[in-house]
Amino acid sequence: MDRNNLIGFILIFAITLGYFYFNSPSKDKLAKESDVVEDSTMSTAAPTPTAPLTPAKKSVVEETLPQDSAARAGFLQSKYGVFAGAGQGSEQFVELENEEVIVKLSTKGGRIVSVFLKKYKKLLDDSAHNHIQYPLYLLNNPNNKWQYFIPYKGAPSGFINTGELYFTPSKSGNTVTMTATGQNGIQFVQTYKLGEHFDMDYNVSLKGADQILPPGEQNIQFHWENYVERVEQNTKVEKRYSTLYYKTKDGKSDYLKPNDEEELKEPIDWVSSTNQFFNTSLLSDLSHPFSGGLLQTETPEDDPVVLTIHRMTLKMPVGPNGLNSSMKIFSGPNVFETLRAYDRSLEDIVPFGWGIFGTVNRWLIRPLFNFIASWIGSFGLAILILTLMVKLALSPLNYKMIHSQSKMSALKPVIAKLKDKYKDDSQTLQMETMKIYREYGVNPLGGCMPMLLQLPIWIALYRFFPASIDFRQQPFLWAHDLSSYDALFYLPTNIPFIGDHISLFTVLWVVTTLIYTYYNSKVMDMSSMGNPSMKYMQYIMPVMFLGFFNNYASGLTAYLFISNLFNIGQTLFIKNVLIDHDKIKQELKRNKEKPKKKTGFAAKFEQAMKEQQRAAEQRKKKK
Repeated sequence: MDRNNLIGFILIFAITLGYFYFNSPSKDKLAKESDVVEDSTMSTAAPTPTAPLTPAKKSVVEETLPQDSAARAGFLQSKYGVFAGAGQGSEQFVELENEEVIVKLSTKGGRIVSVFLKKYKKLLDDSAHNHIQYPLYLLNNPNNKWQYFIPYKGAPSGFINTGELYFTPSKSGNTVTMTATGQNGIQFVQTYKLGEHFDMDYNVSLKGADQILPPGEQNIQFHWENYVERVEQNTKVEKRYSTLYYKTKDGKSDYLKPNDEEELKEPIDWVSSTNQFFNTSLLSDLSHPFSGGLLQTETPEDDPVVLTIHRMTLKMPVGPNGLNSSMKIFSGPNVFETLRAYDRSLEDIVPFGWGIFGTVNRWLIRPLFNFIASWIGSFGLAILILTLMVKLALSPLNYKMIHSQSKMSALKPVIAKLKDKYKDDSQTLQMETMKIYREYGVNPLGGCMPMLLQLPIWIALYRFFPASIDFRQQPFLWAHDLSSYDALFYLPTNIPFIGDHISLFTVLWVVTTLIYTYYNSKVMDMSSMGNPSMKYMQYIMPVMFLGFFNNYASGLTAYLFISNLFNIGQTLFIKNVLIDHDKIKQELKRNKEKPKKKTGFAAKFEQAMKEQQRAAEQRKKKK
C-alpha cells in the first residue's frame, strides 16, 4: 500500500472514531437513561382484574369550571355548544379482553387508553445490564391523543374537540359503545368490537350532523397522536425501524422518515404507527376512505422512553345522512401472515427491504426459515441448516473457484520470476502477468463468482433478522435474542465505534474472516492484479465492520460466522481431497501449448495496458 492510500485509510478511520465519540452519550447520561427506564417500566405492573368501570380523577377542564351553576352552564355552552352536557363528568374505564389482549378504554374522549399484549414481553436492560422482562403495552403513553374535531360555528375555536367530552359507556359481550349525547337528538357514537385476536371493528357515527356543520362543510377531522415507547433492548435499531406508514387508495404503501411531514390530498386507505416489531394501524372504511390528511413524525432528543411521535390528522367525509364510518383497528405484532390476511398490503409495514432483496426476504427466506424452524423447533438451528443449504447449493461454484485458485498457485513460481524481472515497473509487471494467465488458460477472477452470488443473500438477511418478529427473544447458544446483539460481556464505558459491549458472534465472524482471507491470500496474488493496496484492504474491511455488526442482530452475525466455518471446511476438503494438483500442472502445460486466439476483449485489454505503459514511460522521460 502506498503512502497516499495509507494516509487516506487512517483519516477515514479517525473521522469515523471522532464522529462516534462526539455523538455518543456520556456515562452520566447513560446512567440517567437507565434509571428513567427502570422507573417507567417498574411502575407498569401486569393488569389485574378490575370492575368494568373505575372512576378516575377529574380533568383539567372540569377543575377550571366556574363554581356557580349558571356560570358553569354558560361556560360549557360557549365551549361545546350542543354538546355542553357532555363537557363535564368523571373519567371511567372499561375493558375488553380475549386470549391475546386486554384493551382499556376511557370515557374521556371515548378513546383507547392501552392495549396489553398477553403473550409478549418488553425486554430491557437495567443499570447492571441484567435482562428484565416487563408487561408489554401499546398506546399507553399519557400524552397520546385520539379525538375528532367537529366544525361548529358557535364554538370559540370553530370546532368541538371530542377528546374533551365525556362519553356514556355501554358494554355487551366484547362490544363497547361510547356515546356523547348532545341537544336535539344529536349524538356522537364510537363503537369498539374486539375480535378473536388483535383487531377491533371500529365504527364512528355523528347523528344530526346537518344541525352542527357549517354550510358547505363536508369533512370532520380525526386527530391521532401516538408516542411510541421503546420495548426492545437495542434502542438504536428499534428507533430506526419505528416510523409512520400509510397507503393511498390507488397507490403503493410508503413511510415517513424521522422528523418528516407529508400532506396527502388523495384518498388514504390506512395509516400505521409502528415500532420494530409491533404496530397500531387504522384501516379506513373501504367504501368511505379518508379523503386526505397530514402525517408527521418527530424524534424527541434525549428521551429514554419515547422513541418517536406520530401525528395523523385525517379528513373523514360526511355524507347526506351524516357521518357513519366502519373501520378496523389493529394493535399487535408485525406478523407477516397476519397482516397479509387483511388483503390491503398492510404487510408492507414489515421492513424486509426494497426491490429484489425485499422479494427474496418475503417469498424465499421467510417461508424457508419458518418451515425449517417448525420442523426442528429452533430458529438458531434453522440458521445453521439454512447456511448448510446455501453452501451445498453453491458447492459446484466453490469447486470451480478453488480449482481456479489451484491453477494460480501452480503459477506462483512463474509469477515470482516476473516480479524479480519487473520489480521497478509495475505497469509492465501487470501486463506481463495477465499475458501469463492468458497463456496458461487461467482466469484470475474465477474465484469471485460464488462471493457475488452470495452477496444478494447477505444483503437480504441484513434486513431480514431485525425485521422478522420470529427471531425476537429467540435464544441460540449464548445469544438471548437473535433479533438483537449478543453481548458476551459489557465494557466499563461506551467506546466510540464499538459501543458498551462485545458481541461474540461478531468477533468470531471477524476472526474467521481474517483466517479465511489469509489462507486465500497465499494463493491469490493481489499485488499483480492492478492495485497492491487490495491486499491490505481485505484485512482492514472485516476489522472496520466489527464496530458496525457489534450492535446488530446476532442472527445475522451467527449466520456469517457459521458461513465462514463452512467456507473454511469446504475449502480444505476440496483443496486437499478432491483436487489432484499433478493434473492441474498437466492441464496448465496443455493450455500453454495450445494456439491462442485473441478475443476482442483480450486485444482491447492488451492495447489499453500498452497505452498505460507508454504513458508511464513518457512521464519518466519528462522527469
